[in-house]
Amino acid sequence: MERTWIKHLESRCKGKYEQIMQYAYLDHENEICSFPIFTTTGQYAGFQQYRWDKNKVKNNCPKEARYYTMVKVKSAYWGLHLWTSNRPIAICEGIFDAIAAYAIGYNPVAILSYANNNILQSLDLYPQEKIALS
Repeated sequence: MERTWIKHLESRCKGKYEQIMQYAYLDHENEICSFPIFTTTGQYAGFQQYRWDKNKVKNNCPKEARYYTMVKVKSAYWGLHLWTSNRPIAICEGIFDAIAAYAIGYNPVAILSYANNNILQSLDLYPQEKIALS
C-alpha cells in the first residue's frame, strides 16, 4: 500500500516531491505526512499532519482527520523556507495549494485555514508583489 501513498504525495507535490519532502516528516508505517510550521522570524510554531486516507470532515482528532493542524501562535505559516527574493508571493489557504503555487513560480505562503489578521501586516515587510489564490 505504501507505493500508492507515495504516488499520492508525489501527485500532490506537482513535480516538486523531492524538494518539498526534505522539509516534511514521513511516517511510512502509518502513512502520515507532517509539515513543520514556522513564524516569519523562523521560529518553530507547530505542524500540520496530513493523512491521505481519511475524509475531509472537520474533526479535531489527529487520528481521524485528513488535516490536523497544531500551532502555538497566530502568526504561523508554511512555505517561507522555499522563497527566493525575486518571485511574487502567492497567499494560499493550504499547504498543497502553496506547493502548487511554488511549482508554477511563486513564493508560497499557506495561511492554514484559520483567520489570521496579521498575514498582510507580516507580508508587508517583503517588497514582492502579492496575490491571493483560492
